Amino acid sequence: MRLTLVSREPIGRAFLRLREAPLENAEGKDVFIYKEAKMRLGHIWPDEVNPTSLYVLRSKLELLDEIERFLAEYYGIDIFNLGEALFLHLANGSFVSMVPPFVEIYDEKVQIIGGPEEKPAPPPLQVKVAILKDGLHRMFRAREKDRMVRSIIVHGAISDYKPYAYPNMWSQVEIVDDVPLIKKFHRRQDSSTFRRPLRVLHRFQGQDPPSPHRRTGTEETRHWIW
Repeated sequence: MRLTLVSREPIGRAFLRLREAPLENAEGKDVFIYKEAKMRLGHIWPDEVNPTSLYVLRSKLELLDEIERFLAEYYGIDIFNLGEALFLHLANGSFVSMVPPFVEIYDEKVQIIGGPEEKPAPPPLQVKVAILKDGLHRMFRAREKDRMVRSIIVHGAISDYKPYAYPNMWSQVEIVDDVPLIKKFHRRQDSSTFRRPLRVLHRFQGQDPPSPHRRTGTEETRHWIW
């Protein structure tokens, strides 16, 4: 597959956009969820973070493998150690944007279930949970390869609006050819509400990639992969 690296952008610019971006579909509210959040780049093992998806697409894994080989061979770029935003054109006319995977640490109320030989577990606790919000296919491949991944790590987002999907186990993530009926463990009845504005990380020439909940069938929405 022929690829062209169109542009590279310092990740700091993406951080600034994220701080200035409100939640999507927030019922008319302007909620700047990451305005005061702590953001950094750091290396993480895939098993140190929980996925929030029950599937990966085989076609996207194959495309990722092609991009990995191309960037390593022609530019010396390791996609598992990425510290910037990349924008590529594919020979078929598709456009690909790639940033480091996005890991968010947030507060979640959990109930610990003790074993038969253990003392009674404490009452429900508010604990810190690390979830993967973007970059699932890369993290999935890194887990297969036993690689650490340089990621965007964020904590301190506004706690009133929790991520729209609960975490799940890596063992529950399946490789599929088509998007399954049950994609995630959604938190809210309307899963399109109060979504993190992560599309701004992939902004290119003033334009964000299309929302996965607002497919229009246009050339633009069909051919922007992120």
